[in-house]
Amino acid sequence: MGTNSNHPAARLGAIAAARIIFGNCSNEVIQTTNAWAAVGVGAVFAGPCISLDGDRILCSGQFSFPYTYSAQAPPGATFTWSIPPTWTGTPSGPGLNTFSVTGFGNYNPPGGLPATEVISVTSSLGGTANIFVKVFDNCEWLCNESEERSKSEINNIEYPKIMVALSPNPTQNQIKVTCMGGSPKIISVLSSVGEALIEIVTSTRSPLIDVSKLSNGIYFVKVQFEDQTITKKFSKI
Repeated sequence: MGTNSNHPAARLGAIAAARIIFGNCSNEVIQTTNAWAAVGVGAVFAGPCISLDGDRILCSGQFSFPYTYSAQAPPGATFTWSIPPTWTGTPSGPGLNTFSVTGFGNYNPPGGLPATEVISVTSSLGGTANIFVKVFDNCEWLCNESEERSKSEINNIEYPKIMVALSPNPTQNQIKVTCMGGSPKIISVLSSVGEALIEIVTSTRSPLIDVSKLSNGIYFVKVQFEDQTITKKFSKI
């Protein structure tokens, strides 16, 4: 907080402190957010809070299946899954929080194998999580080659990088934040000295942020993803 911080800035600082200490979707973050809402500053906690774990190396051999993925979100959430069109799979568990890929069907990706694909899950409480996977024609090297080569093959797999673009830049009224390769969790607009002025919780990959009330000058947009944070600079004119 700075010398000119107001109540909304104090709210953002308190929530940020709770998030850093206890985690993004912790009860402390929820209660801190709701406490400020109770006194008329900001909205109640609305998430989204969702994460996704599972296999990242997939093989086309018939004995390799299934590949299992598990989503985590606050209690009461139900989940909707998205996989490549020809693939088959079965959701299960509480709220369909688990998904098993059981086959690839007539899978023929452009450029052949290996190929990179994405598995997505959306929570009914808000938010979407993605996991990038690498699909191989077969994984005999995992069984027949040395352990050292297996580790090297896995470590050298290149997954798509997350990128953020701002437009228009400079801007007068709105700034579009385009996220490529991942869904954001929190997007913040910061002053040139790092003071949080605007904060939104969203999983939208191309949200519009109203900056019309900001004074002309240099600002920063900080985009927090599941395991990465990217900061970009823009000008308000």
